[in-house]
Amino acid sequence: MKFGNLHVPKGVIVWALTVKLHRDPEIWGPDVEHFNPERFIEGVNGVCKLPQVLIPFGFGPGIRLGQNLALAELKILIAMIVSLFLLSLSPK
Repeated sequence: MKFGNLHVPKGVIVWALTVKLHRDPEIWGPDVEHFNPERFIEGVNGVCKLPQVLIPFGFGPGIRLGQNLALAELKILIAMIVSLFLLSLSPK
């Protein structure tokens, strides 16, 4: 596989530094270092040149917080849906 001028042999694992991707002014614009949640009003496609570089809970300590929150929300949602049904054993 080739990434620009770099040839990566088969079987080699390539890691992208998420912090570097999230702080690249060529991708996000000149105000990349400023906290501006309003930049996402129109979604990721309207914010940066390459929307696939946004990995909010991809790696590092942030994955624990995001993953645990998402799982907790999912459990609550499933519990709310299941509570609407009456479950019983089949006579067979």
